[in-house]
Amino acid sequence: MKWDSLYIEGFGSYLPEEREFAAEMVAAGRYSQVEHRKTGQVSAAVARPERGESAPEMAVGAGRAALADAGTDPADVGLDLLRRSGALTPGDRLLLTGIGVGFTWGCAVVEYTGAPAPAPATGTTGTNNTNNTNNTNDPNNTKGGVR
Repeated sequence: MKWDSLYIEGFGSYLPEEREFAAEMVAAGRYSQVEHRKTGQVSAAVARPERGESAPEMAVGAGRAALADAGTDPADVGLDLLRRSGALTPGDRLLLTGIGVGFTWGCAVVEYTGAPAPAPATGTTGTNNTNNTNNTNDPNNTKGGVR
């Protein structure tokens, strides 16, 4: 594929710092001895969600690195720029596409429902607080955001 007016301006990645040796993974049964011999892999990065290394958090880290690499203010890109310009209005649907290593692609269709909800009041506790959820069944969409 070729696009004359499209180029990569910045690149970012996130890899967890912790590494696990391939030989240890083979011994624990988490990595095939055959694959280990074929690839010669020495170690692998290991994500720890309890330390803020979940897939979404790592994606945000990679995005921030790409924006910094491009010298771009996060407020000047993406959905926020469309929203502020008036080009994105509640009810609009967007196709989000991502590309990964080894020809892996991911796509999602999302519907923009309005401005994000304000942050919850301080002192709110609990992971199942219904005040923090985006109720997509609310006909007035008082919560806002993307669903």
